[in-house]
Amino acid sequence: MKRIFFIFYIIIFCIISAFALNPEEEYDCLYKDLRNLSTFGYKDTLDYNTGKSDGTPILTQGRFYQTSQNTDFAINGKGFFKVLDENGKIFYSRYGYLIINTDSRLAIRCNNKIYYLPVEPLPDSYSYEEIRIYSNGNIASKYYTGNNSKVSKVLGTIELYDITADNIKSYDGFVIQTKNEPEKIQNGRIIQGVLEGSSVYLNQTLLRMLFLLEQMDKTLVKCKETKIYIIKHLMETDFQEYYQKLLTDDILGIHNLKYLDGFTVFLERNYK
Repeated sequence: MKRIFFIFYIIIFCIISAFALNPEEEYDCLYKDLRNLSTFGYKDTLDYNTGKSDGTPILTQGRFYQTSQNTDFAINGKGFFKVLDENGKIFYSRYGYLIINTDSRLAIRCNNKIYYLPVEPLPDSYSYEEIRIYSNGNIASKYYTGNNSKVSKVLGTIELYDITADNIKSYDGFVIQTKNEPEKIQNGRIIQGVLEGSSVYLNQTLLRMLFLLEQMDKTLVKCKETKIYIIKHLMETDFQEYYQKLLTDDILGIHNLKYLDGFTVFLERNYK
């Protein structure tokens, strides 16, 4: 009997290990999370229960940031809204920064791609101030009629869908493609004039990146000790002070070598 349980345990361990990321792959996932710390609607991949990342987005809600822009919205609670790419393929997102495309369609732009909301185009005489996004998801726009009076028209509804981790086919940080059509959520709430921040937790992400770096072979990481030094420094100082420089120079990429010496000097001079 014990032998059977032992064999069963080995099988389960092998299955889990087959899907686990190696340290370099996990580090890359977390580095992507770090680079999207300030990206609205971004979902991180670090599971705070296990302390690890397997590349799957963790579907927790980020903080709200008030913008007071009529074309911005956020989802309060569970759910993702549906968008369509230029070929009509369905994706789901929580990135509520709307733009108005040249054909008067409401859309979001993510990674240089356009995804459209499945609602009617805006009337020709609309104005940004007249767009309303209601808590039930209805999108309305006021426009002038022939007799110079304003009329409100509902263009469509932002419907929310329940996305579960096991139904995710692909994810690029902004939009999710599912394996199967998800179920609709009936009690979701939309807030206009607000954007949802990323769900990335800085300190936990840096701590895991530091652990992974220390486990990696020096031959696989360019300037390993310098990168360990930088991460430790990031955990002890005001990260926002030089966050943009960190991203622009791609300092913490595993195989990146450029800029490291100069950035180390920058840290030593300014953040001793």
